[in-house]
Amino acid sequence: VTLLREVRMFTAMGFAVPHAIQQMAVQANKFYQSGVALKQVANVYNAMGKDIIPCTMAMIQASARHFEDTITAKGSGALTWSNEADTEIFIEKLRKASTMLTDDNRRLHKLHADIGVLVLDLFKIDLLRSKDRWVGRVRQIREIMARSRFEKQEAWALHWDWQIYKALEHQY
Repeated sequence: VTLLREVRMFTAMGFAVPHAIQQMAVQANKFYQSGVALKQVANVYNAMGKDIIPCTMAMIQASARHFEDTITAKGSGALTWSNEADTEIFIEKLRKASTMLTDDNRRLHKLHADIGVLVLDLFKIDLLRSKDRWVGRVRQIREIMARSRFEKQEAWALHWDWQIYKALEHQY
């Protein structure tokens, strides 16, 4: 960015900029947009750690691993900045992996919130008078978890089992 700005400024002031520096500025300009895109992906990745619900970490591990494999360019040759087409392909792969990770995390947040609403309902339903309704809510929670199609749900299931236990304990 500084190189581009200074070359533009010296050229506008009428100074002669050496050809080698002009070529570097042209190449830097080509990759400026790529740098901005990479910065955006890095920001998403760096913020993701704070946004993941601890009991769901194992569930999005596959998406996170795919994202990290894409970052490190596992399985492909060395990535260089000299080829603009390769750089664009890499950034597109990175964006797709980032989107997949973000979408999985958002979907988990929504499922988590939906189950939270159902568990709160368990606290409000009188177990002695409406046992079928209470059991139905627990069944709904189990169905949501089964339909989520995420693997490694043990920690998440344990979390919600504890919350259901608290609702059950509240009834007595």
